[in-house]
Amino acid sequence: MEQMASGFFQTWSAYTISPALPDLTTTFQLEKVGSDYRISYKDGTADVTTTMGPDYAISVIRVKTAEFDSTIKPQFKTVPRGLLLSSYQAIYRGATPAEATDLDVTIDYQEIDGLQFPQEISLAGSYGTTAFKVKVNFTGCQATKH
Repeated sequence: MEQMASGFFQTWSAYTISPALPDLTTTFQLEKVGSDYRISYKDGTADVTTTMGPDYAISVIRVKTAEFDSTIKPQFKTVPRGLLLSSYQAIYRGATPAEATDLDVTIDYQEIDGLQFPQEISLAGSYGTTAFKVKVNFTGCQATKH
Protein backbone atom coordinates (compact mmCIF):
# COMPACT_ATOMS: atom_id res chain seq x y z
CA MET A 1 0.00 0.00 0.00
CA GLU A 2 2.84 2.36 0.85
CA GLN A 3 4.50 1.73 -2.53
CA MET A 4 1.19 2.28 -4.32
CA ALA A 5 0.53 5.58 -2.52
CA SER A 6 4.06 6.91 -3.00
CA GLY A 7 4.02 5.90 -6.68
CA PHE A 8 0.71 7.69 -7.16
CA PHE A 9 1.95 10.90 -5.53
CA GLN A 10 5.19 10.85 -7.55
CA THR A 11 3.17 10.65 -10.77
CA TRP A 12 0.46 13.08 -9.62
CA SER A 13 2.95 15.74 -8.48
CA ALA A 14 4.76 15.64 -11.84
CA TYR A 15 1.56 16.86 -13.49
CA THR A 16 0.17 19.13 -10.77
CA ILE A 17 3.01 20.57 -8.68
CA SER A 18 6.19 20.56 -10.74
CA PRO A 19 6.39 20.32 -14.52
CA ALA A 20 6.92 16.91 -16.10
CA LEU A 21 9.50 18.48 -18.41
CA PRO A 22 13.30 18.60 -18.34
CA ASP A 23 15.11 21.16 -16.22
CA LEU A 24 16.10 24.28 -18.17
CA THR A 25 19.79 23.28 -17.98
CA THR A 26 19.11 19.85 -19.53
CA THR A 27 20.11 19.27 -23.14
CA PHE A 28 17.07 18.08 -25.09
CA GLN A 29 15.83 17.55 -28.61
CA LEU A 30 12.49 18.99 -29.71
CA GLU A 31 10.75 17.73 -32.82
CA LYS A 32 7.36 18.23 -34.38
CA VAL A 33 5.56 14.96 -35.12
CA GLY A 34 2.31 15.63 -36.98
CA SER A 35 0.46 18.14 -34.84
CA ASP A 36 2.31 17.03 -31.66
CA TYR A 37 5.66 17.93 -30.13
CA ARG A 38 8.17 15.38 -28.86
CA ILE A 39 10.91 16.22 -26.35
CA SER A 40 13.71 13.68 -25.85
CA TYR A 41 16.45 13.91 -23.22
CA LYS A 42 18.55 11.96 -20.73
CA ASP A 43 17.81 11.94 -17.01
CA GLY A 44 20.79 10.17 -15.49
CA THR A 45 20.91 6.82 -17.30
CA ALA A 46 17.27 7.05 -18.40
CA ASP A 47 16.09 7.99 -21.88
CA VAL A 48 12.97 10.15 -21.50
CA THR A 49 10.54 10.98 -24.30
CA THR A 50 7.60 13.31 -23.71
CA THR A 51 4.87 13.84 -26.30
CA MET A 52 2.45 16.75 -26.02
CA GLY A 53 -0.28 18.20 -28.15
CA PRO A 54 -0.57 21.68 -29.64
CA ASP A 55 -2.15 22.85 -26.34
CA TYR A 56 1.02 21.59 -24.56
CA ALA A 57 -0.97 18.95 -22.64
CA ILE A 58 1.26 15.90 -22.21
CA SER A 59 -0.19 12.79 -23.85
CA VAL A 60 2.65 10.28 -23.25
CA ILE A 61 5.82 10.06 -21.21
CA ARG A 62 8.17 7.13 -21.75
CA VAL A 63 11.15 6.45 -19.50
CA LYS A 64 13.56 3.70 -20.50
CA THR A 65 16.70 2.31 -18.88
CA ALA A 66 18.53 -0.99 -19.31
CA GLU A 67 16.49 -2.43 -16.41
CA PHE A 68 13.17 -0.62 -16.73
CA ASP A 69 10.69 0.63 -19.32
CA SER A 70 7.64 2.68 -18.41
CA THR A 71 4.94 4.51 -20.34
CA ILE A 72 2.43 6.88 -18.74
CA LYS A 73 -0.55 8.27 -20.65
CA PRO A 74 -2.18 11.09 -18.66
CA GLN A 75 -5.66 12.51 -19.25
CA PHE A 76 -6.59 16.02 -18.17
CA LYS A 77 -9.77 17.95 -17.53
CA THR A 78 -10.08 21.66 -18.09
CA VAL A 79 -10.64 23.72 -14.95
CA PRO A 80 -10.82 27.51 -14.58
CA ARG A 81 -7.09 27.74 -13.77
CA GLY A 82 -5.87 25.40 -16.54
CA LEU A 83 -5.57 21.63 -16.85
CA LEU A 84 -5.88 19.13 -13.99
CA LEU A 85 -4.78 15.48 -14.12
CA SER A 86 -7.98 13.39 -14.06
CA SER A 87 -6.65 9.91 -14.87
CA TYR A 88 -3.71 8.04 -16.29
CA GLN A 89 -2.77 4.67 -17.67
CA ALA A 90 0.68 3.30 -16.93
CA ILE A 91 2.67 0.34 -18.17
CA TYR A 92 5.80 -0.65 -16.25
CA ARG A 93 8.14 -3.40 -17.38
CA GLY A 94 11.08 -4.54 -15.28
CA ALA A 95 13.74 -7.15 -15.80
CA THR A 96 11.32 -10.07 -15.33
CA PRO A 97 7.65 -10.70 -16.20
CA ALA A 98 6.91 -10.88 -12.45
CA GLU A 99 7.77 -7.16 -12.25
CA ALA A 100 5.31 -6.14 -14.98
CA THR A 101 2.65 -3.68 -13.85
CA ASP A 102 -0.36 -2.35 -15.76
CA LEU A 103 -2.27 0.41 -14.05
CA ASP A 104 -5.41 2.51 -14.61
CA VAL A 105 -5.87 5.40 -12.20
CA THR A 106 -8.77 7.86 -11.88
CA ILE A 107 -8.72 10.86 -9.57
CA ASP A 108 -11.61 12.79 -8.02
CA TYR A 109 -10.72 16.10 -6.43
CA GLN A 110 -11.71 18.24 -3.48
CA GLU A 111 -11.01 21.92 -3.03
CA ILE A 112 -9.06 22.85 0.08
CA ASP A 113 -8.31 26.54 0.66
CA GLY A 114 -8.74 27.23 -3.06
CA LEU A 115 -6.40 24.41 -4.14
CA GLN A 116 -7.28 21.10 -5.81
CA PHE A 117 -6.27 17.95 -3.91
CA PRO A 118 -7.19 14.29 -4.47
CA GLN A 119 -10.34 13.24 -2.64
CA GLU A 120 -10.51 9.70 -4.03
CA ILE A 121 -8.13 7.74 -6.20
CA SER A 122 -9.15 4.50 -7.88
CA LEU A 123 -6.38 2.18 -8.95
CA ALA A 124 -6.95 -0.99 -10.96
CA GLY A 125 -4.59 -3.23 -12.84
CA SER A 126 -2.13 -6.04 -12.39
CA TYR A 127 1.25 -6.69 -10.85
CA GLY A 128 2.84 -9.72 -12.46
CA THR A 129 -0.09 -12.12 -12.75
CA THR A 130 -1.98 -10.69 -9.75
CA ALA A 131 -4.91 -8.37 -10.48
CA PHE A 132 -5.86 -5.64 -8.03
CA LYS A 133 -8.45 -2.92 -7.54
CA VAL A 134 -8.14 -0.31 -4.79
CA LYS A 135 -9.90 2.91 -3.81
CA VAL A 136 -8.24 5.37 -1.47
CA ASN A 137 -10.19 8.25 0.10
CA PHE A 138 -8.67 11.36 1.65
CA THR A 139 -10.76 13.05 4.33
CA GLY A 140 -10.01 15.74 6.89
CA CYS A 141 -7.24 17.18 4.72
CA GLN A 142 -5.78 20.62 5.35
CA ALA A 143 -3.49 22.86 3.35
CA THR A 144 -1.02 25.40 4.64
CA LYS A 145 0.09 28.13 2.27
CA HIS A 146 3.65 29.45 2.63
